[in-house]
Amino acid sequence: MTPSKRRKSRRRKRRAAFPRLFLLAMLCALVAAAVFVLSRRTFELPLEAIHIAPSLDSKIQHNAADQGLDPDLVRAVIFQESRFDPDATSRVGAQGLMQLMPQTAVDIADMRGEEPPTDLYDIDTNLAYGITYLAYLLERFDGKVPTALAAYNAGPTVVAEWLTDPSLSADGLTLSSIPYDETRGYVEKVMKYYESYREVSARVTP
Repeated sequence: MTPSKRRKSRRRKRRAAFPRLFLLAMLCALVAAAVFVLSRRTFELPLEAIHIAPSLDSKIQHNAADQGLDPDLVRAVIFQESRFDPDATSRVGAQGLMQLMPQTAVDIADMRGEEPPTDLYDIDTNLAYGITYLAYLLERFDGKVPTALAAYNAGPTVVAEWLTDPSLSADGLTLSSIPYDETRGYVEKVMKYYESYREVSARVTP
């Protein structure tokens, strides 16, 4: 074969290989995009949020059942509040797994007919009081989870005032808009985590 024919043959081979390489690259891109979408949809939570210590998760389930709450909602709130750190303290003084303020704990103790707790960092106390408070907010705000979450973050008095504002609530029960940036972001995150926990629970439940 002459040099000219060899060059023409190589060019034909390169042209023939190009569509295959292009299709392979497109397939890889589609697979990568699908993996990314699925991971974003299902695993918003890092591994440490999914692999909760069994002893702690058992206490979450027990207290949630006592109050008639979905344990996945409780997990989502705790993850956002403290990342499951029982020693967490906020800049404003909220304490423990569910980031309870001391005055809020006094109010919850009154609901429960108990003396106010002396240690909000105690896991059992914090879970019992935090879940009682969340159940109270859900009952107060007609079972509307986003509204109750807004109240958990901003306070029930503030949220009750928002619900009377027609620009924020059309029906007096649900918030169409949340004026506080922090609270809006809080609700969005907890609802995402809640969805993710529910998906994980659905996969592991027989």
